[in-house]
Amino acid sequence: MGEAAQIVLQHHEQVDGAGYPNHLTGDKICDGAKIIAIADTFDARSHERAHHTLLKRPLVRTMNEINNFSGTQFDPYWVEIFNQVVGESKA
Repeated sequence: MGEAAQIVLQHHEQVDGAGYPNHLTGDKICDGAKIIAIADTFDARSHERAHHTLLKRPLVRTMNEINNFSGTQFDPYWVEIFNQVVGESKA
């Protein structure tokens, strides 16, 4: 399987094994999928979507939600990198 296909397949996995489709944990999930999972959640929470509640969340609330799931849904290492990138973009 190619790297891009693996990222797409695994981006709904969670580091605690609660994700899908294969309930992978931690290091069994490729880094690309871990990064896309955070980016996808950020996008979903911070932008309006026609099929959702149409209520976008402010940046601070979105970041809090992502950080609250560090270690369960998201890899703590990549959450910290994401926080640094968002912090730099606000400066």
